Amino acid sequence: MVPHLENVARRKLGIVSPDWFIGSWEKIGPDAVLCKGGITRIITKGPRKGRKKWDSMPDRVVVTDAEEHAEFLRYEKETGKCYRCENGQAWAGWDRDTGNFYKTCPCCGGTGKGSLKP
Repeated sequence: MVPHLENVARRKLGIVSPDWFIGSWEKIGPDAVLCKGGITRIITKGPRKGRKKWDSMPDRVVVTDAEEHAEFLRYEKETGKCYRCENGQAWAGWDRDTGNFYKTCPCCGGTGKGSLKP
């Protein structure tokens, strides 16, 4: 799945590091999200080995719904793929016994092709 919100936040902050990720976000108002993020490192020992860790999240940026929608349009125009699923199957949930499960994407009808109009 493509991290569209993260891509918008990175561009707005001018961050090019592939190790920068959003660590937390909160809805602020009806059409905006406050994203907090920073450079991550990978945990090398213990039960969380291999997972990302933020030592700090110094960067803060507000991303509006309109900016995120523009990112969806840009992505579909550049790749030709559906912004939500990329392959016709959208994430539908998680079960502790079976893991992730998917359903036919409602945006593209299972084609995996972009369908948004500007």
